[in-house]
Amino acid sequence: MKLEIPEAISLILALPSHRSNNEGHRKMGEKALEFLFEYKELGSDEVENAFNRAMISSVLSAVRAFSVERDRIAEEWTAIEAVKNRRERLLDIFRNLSPLSRGNYWSKILLIVFSLGYSLKEITIGWQRVSVLTVSCIIIGIVILEILSKIFEFAFANYFEKKTPPEKETKWRKESMKRYKYIIEKFIEESIVLYKRFYPESTNPYGFDITSDEGVKRMKIVLIERHFHLQLGVSDHE
Repeated sequence: MKLEIPEAISLILALPSHRSNNEGHRKMGEKALEFLFEYKELGSDEVENAFNRAMISSVLSAVRAFSVERDRIAEEWTAIEAVKNRRERLLDIFRNLSPLSRGNYWSKILLIVFSLGYSLKEITIGWQRVSVLTVSCIIIGIVILEILSKIFEFAFANYFEKKTPPEKETKWRKESMKRYKYIIEKFIEESIVLYKRFYPESTNPYGFDITSDEGVKRMKIVLIERHFHLQLGVSDHE
């Protein structure tokens, strides 16, 4: 039995899952690898066995290219997470501006004042000398500051929550998927070369004329789209 190009593409897309954090996906990738190597002995003659071994090498090379891309996008996702963490620290600033939140800047300021030698009694006496109008203004200021801190916190949190997922989604769809398709395209080209070498009499595999540029182009378009339309909602980092 020959390792056909469409089946080989399916294996290329399945094999990277052996690195997944999902145990079920990882086991599936391991099974796909076992299945791939079974083709070494599945040929009905020496020609098929030689063709299968050459195809297996091409499959593994493509899977390696997938792994390199996976590591590259993982680094970019790490950078995105670092940006997200910096945003969270910025949100903490707004949270700590709230006079009524736990661990806010104002409670820390009081601790510093106490550490400088001012007692609570002295501070209380100082407050008694302040006019009612001043106290009212301070209270109103605290309320306004509380409201503003909550508004800023909500606004920034809402913005960050909307922006971060699309950043990852954009990286995945526009960059990784494009590179994955390019890898498969080059794999198809290499597979056609192997097909011509081992089966020179077969010029129309799968209904595509591989002796013409147009036939090869059409074959790549059809096979890539057929396999990748199922991958659009799947992340290789699950």
